[in-house]
Amino acid sequence: MAAQRYGPWRAVKNVSLTNRRELIWPEPQRVCLLVSLLFVTFLAIAQDWQRFVDTDEFFAINIPGEPKVAEVLYSSEWGGNLPAKIYSLQADGVTSRW
Repeated sequence: MAAQRYGPWRAVKNVSLTNRRELIWPEPQRVCLLVSLLFVTFLAIAQDWQRFVDTDEFFAINIPGEPKVAEVLYSSEWGGNLPAKIYSLQADGVTSRW
């Protein structure tokens, strides 16, 4: 009769010294999956993301800090100057603009 499996551990009927490891340790794939899920969760918690809301422009965004807002004039293709805002953020050595 084949050994049945209960969860990540194997149930072995006649345990020898070579099979004892199978009773104690779960399968390596499941251990790797659990460790990687914990690692990703810990990284997500470690970042200090904030919700930035601009009520004048009617939008909200989740970003890892407070952006700098620069008001500029945008020249249109028809020759007019239009007001615009540039949002920039530098986090972890990367500068983002939108």
